[in-house]
Amino acid sequence: MRQACSLSRISIGCYRYRSRRSPDHEIIDRLPKLANWKPRWAFGLMFDWLRMKGFSWNHKRVRRVYRELELNLRIKPRKRLPSRDPTPLVVPEEPGVSWSLDFIKPGTPTQNAYIERCNRTFRNEILDLHLFEDREDAQMKATTFMWDDSRERSHEALGKTTPHQFRLNHQAGASAKGLAQKGRASPLADAPHPPRNMGTKTTAESLL
Repeated sequence: MRQACSLSRISIGCYRYRSRRSPDHEIIDRLPKLANWKPRWAFGLMFDWLRMKGFSWNHKRVRRVYRELELNLRIKPRKRLPSRDPTPLVVPEEPGVSWSLDFIKPGTPTQNAYIERCNRTFRNEILDLHLFEDREDAQMKATTFMWDDSRERSHEALGKTTPHQFRLNHQAGASAKGLAQKGRASPLADAPHPPRNMGTKTTAESLL
């Protein structure tokens, strides 16, 4: 071996060297891509998305890499609001029995609290990030948002599943019990497919 290395003019150490990639290289590869795809997603949404796609990395391990890559979102401190006694919302007993619409009147911050979180997400991920070229461009991005919110974004209120998967689980449970399917699906659960030139599905699949 020494003679062969000597004739080749390489050292024994160089010949025996084996590349040692970081055990976190898969996480390091995917987190920046995910952050670039969804720049307003914090760690929780990223971790939930990875779990939904079948990755079983430990929560603390992913968070450590997330911090090392300095992907933390800069969050402005919230203003303190006076304490209020909110009126409890009526919780539907099953999906598809209520619809949320946004009618805002002067002096009334909300008419339907169920839609306010969706409004906030839409402002944060679409209106605050994009300048629309025309009405078609705005429609394209809004449709893409609906698709992603339905099939890619986890919702804590739904047990950290997507609205689309939650509806499928509900329908499967109802079918197993022999119950007739009632009502209509959520507008987000039935979100239209995004325009092909947006490449939303391709982007999501490229992260796997």
